Amino acid sequence: MRHARELFWRYWLPVLVMLALIKLESTATMSSGHTVHLLRALLGAVGIHLSYFHLDVLNFLLRKACLLYTSFLKYGTLRKINCGPAAKVWVRAAKGT
Repeated sequence: MRHARELFWRYWLPVLVMLALIKLESTATMSSGHTVHLLRALLGAVGIHLSYFHLDVLNFLLRKACLLYTSFLKYGTLRKINCGPAAKVWVRAAKGT
């Protein structure tokens, strides 16, 4: 039983956490309509006021940068954690070796 728990913590828990993060990012709470209001509030708090056009462009660029960063973080973490024998088979299959 102890071995099964260790396997869960090592292999399945990170996968489930990453799936939960992906699900959270897919909700309306993280949509651009909501993040632009947060961005406007943050910039206003430090005294920066942008036009709606510039705010939309900044929101777009920040969201794409965050998407790229979190994608590398999520999949890099999963690859680092799931480097067991089964994962190595998939990596070899993807490389065609």
